[in-house]
Amino acid sequence: MQGSLLVTVIDFLIMFLVPATNITWTFIGRTVEAAGVTLSTGFQWALVPQTITYGEWKTGKRENGIVNAIVGFFFKFGMALGGVVPGYVLAAFGFAANHTQTAHSLFGIRMVTTIIPIIVTVLAMIVFAFYRLTDEKVEKMNAEIAARNQNN
Repeated sequence: MQGSLLVTVIDFLIMFLVPATNITWTFIGRTVEAAGVTLSTGFQWALVPQTITYGEWKTGKRENGIVNAIVGFFFKFGMALGGVVPGYVLAAFGFAANHTQTAHSLFGIRMVTTIIPIIVTVLAMIVFAFYRLTDEKVEKMNAEIAARNQNN
């Protein structure tokens, strides 16, 4: 997870530093960045069952529906923020659709497409640094849950 997020941060940084007129590096950077985002998203969905197992191990209740509903809500909330925040940032930088952009508004576009995603991705890296469940721990929890259920 951390590796895919780091790839994403590095590529966003490259995209910030590469001139927008350099089409080759822009395509390369966006392709690698998209791969990092796609991989980390896959990891996020893979962590949901681990979290459900942890909750059952800790409380004795398996709350699949609630956990999946909360995860779905936050994914949708994040997508909503991803739609509204760029609009406000672009407005703050004087972006005007269908007009030649000023240097200031072009910098705003670069902020929206690189710097803000870097900040959000680094925050995700910090959050995931505290994720301590491993496959081995989950397997042990599953064994304990199975033993508990056999005794009931």
